Amino acid sequence: MRKLCIVLVFLFNVITCIGCSYDHKHMYGEWVITETGHYRSLICDECSQPTVEEPHIDNDGDLLCDICNYKLKDNNTCSVNHIYNEGVYIPPKEQTPGDVGDMLYTCSVCEYEEIVNLPQVFSFAITFGFDGYYNSSTGELRNGYNGELNVECKTTLHLTNEELYKIYGIFYMGSIINNTNNINASEDLIEPSYTIKISYSINYEERNFNIYGASYIDIEEWQEGYNIGYAYYKVLKDYILSSEEYKNLPPNTNLYE
Repeated sequence: MRKLCIVLVFLFNVITCIGCSYDHKHMYGEWVITETGHYRSLICDECSQPTVEEPHIDNDGDLLCDICNYKLKDNNTCSVNHIYNEGVYIPPKEQTPGDVGDMLYTCSVCEYEEIVNLPQVFSFAITFGFDGYYNSSTGELRNGYNGELNVECKTTLHLTNEELYKIYGIFYMGSIINNTNNINASEDLIEPSYTIKISYSINYEERNFNIYGASYIDIEEWQEGYNIGYAYYKVLKDYILSSEEYKNLPPNTNLYE
């Protein structure tokens, strides 16, 4: 019985090397990782049997290899919706007439990249709040009336070309560009019975639509409204409400504000 146990322990600890004429303990080193797979480096002094690269495995869909923890790339589908960064402006390589450059966006989850070609001329106009309005073409920015000072709350805000490029990218990624249909948005974005007006011009071709606040919408409308609403509020917050020009406006004292 003792001899049998010794034999079993010996067999358990020995790996048969296919490339050798006898059995010995096969020794492996660190993981070698490539974009397509992984394998363990061979540090066995007694043979030269090559190791075979195995493909990455991602059974749980977290875009990490279950064996070597390599971060996988999926350039077609993401385990969740793509989450893009703020975008990087890429100027044109050559001075080509009409080419103003591109915006490059990278998904922080799967590193998928999307390039958005910028139009030569872009402008937009949006409403906000009860009395708010901004037009990037004229720079007109207003937000109601101040009764105490007896003045309109208005000023001029001119955006730079780089800011307009980024706003175009936000509109594009948020599905505002090419949309001309009025849509409904859930009450977590827009109060019911409230309307936001959006217009934009691409190379002097103008388009416009409205976003209506609704108490109930179906899931497809909710997703569309969410994407467009998120892009709208991002532009409003980052480029208009945060500007010094807006902050220096007299407060709107209209009764319903």
